[in-house]
Amino acid sequence: MKKFLMVMAAGMLLVGCGTADTEPAEETEQAGGATETEEVVEVEETGYLTADEFKERAHEGKTYSSYAAELLLWGSAQEIRYIDTIDTEKEEYGAYKVDIIQVEDGFVAVAFDGEELTGTWLFDTVDEVKEEIELKSAE
Repeated sequence: MKKFLMVMAAGMLLVGCGTADTEPAEETEQAGGATETEEVVEVEETGYLTADEFKERAHEGKTYSSYAAELLLWGSAQEIRYIDTIDTEKEEYGAYKVDIIQVEDGFVAVAFDGEELTGTWLFDTVDEVKEEIELKSAE
């Protein structure tokens, strides 16, 4: 009888835990008409580093291996968003490649030569970065 009661208690506990996940989340109205879920989205959108904060962390002369490791950490913490890497002429940017990184106030182009970072520039859109690199490469 004691075993039966233990099994029943464990079963009730498991059933109780399982139903907590299946209940719909409530959205409460806040002042201004915004729901809690809308506020959470807003916080996520502004969680990126600013361009100045990013440039301080990814400064010219920093080793590429250190930058690459930190880039993964910043991306997983959703402080930045990696967009693309573009091949370029070494003479134009002092680098073979340019990373495009999304930050809070635009897109930062980070030039590197495989050993160290050679410069950072701020742009408003990804297209501006790509156009600038294509123009420099065509000249």
